[in-house]
Amino acid sequence: MNKSSKSAGQPTRRHRNRSQSLDSKKADLNQLASYHIDGQKIATLHEVRDPSVPTMSLFELTEDQRVNLVLERLRKEPDNFRIGIIGHGIIDKTRAIAEVQVRSRIGRTIMEIEHNLLLRLAEAS
Repeated sequence: MNKSSKSAGQPTRRHRNRSQSLDSKKADLNQLASYHIDGQKIATLHEVRDPSVPTMSLFELTEDQRVNLVLERLRKEPDNFRIGIIGHGIIDKTRAIAEVQVRSRIGRTIMEIEHNLLLRLAEAS
């Protein structure tokens, strides 16, 4: 028998109901994603994707704005938030915030991860 064969009656994938899927999409659009064009107020992903709302691209942000954006995103994570970084192990929310604040090697790695994630989210429609 081939390892990839499935037993009779075994589900091939899990299905979420439509309302759960829509709710998670709404939550994704409410996450912080950049700054408004004035450079003072953080913009949500929904605002970044809306062509009628003037926002800054991630490449226009200053280093301080990038740090602040990532810190605010981390603060909104649940208390049990963890991130694994090769060579550094599992980093909890408190340590992740501290590392970004001091702009350590780990903090810069977390910022790069967030930057790449935000680029992909902003491009998705």
